[in-house]
Amino acid sequence: MLSLLHIENIAVIESADISFDGGFTVLTGETGAGKSIIIDAIHAAQGVYDAIVMNPGAFTHYSYALLDALKAVRVPCVEVHISNVHQREEFRHTSVTAPACVGQICGLGLYGYEAAMSYFLLQEKAGKENVD
Repeated sequence: MLSLLHIENIAVIESADISFDGGFTVLTGETGAGKSIIIDAIHAAQGVYDAIVMNPGAFTHYSYALLDALKAVRVPCVEVHISNVHQREEFRHTSVTAPACVGQICGLGLYGYEAAMSYFLLQEKAGKENVD
């Protein structure tokens, strides 16, 4: 089973372990308390989680600390945004964290999280098929 860390920078998300139909164990962490909690979660992911799905919220546009944390671990990450950031204010068009991610999904609403999880599940399946 693929183990996935989901980091959400929205305070309304409650901490909970949830199961995804694709075979994931997903830890959803409430990180509205600040970016240091997100950084700690990223650092703790090394050797524990196979992948990270992260919505860094406003930190997307200015947090080089998150970029450094993502680069410091060998855990692939997909950055997800519920809204289409390219239809919003100009400053939201740039993500400083995206260069450390394998992909970015925006504008698909909550489906973006499912799409990110599906991507990692397909990657795991393709890796197992290539080993045989």
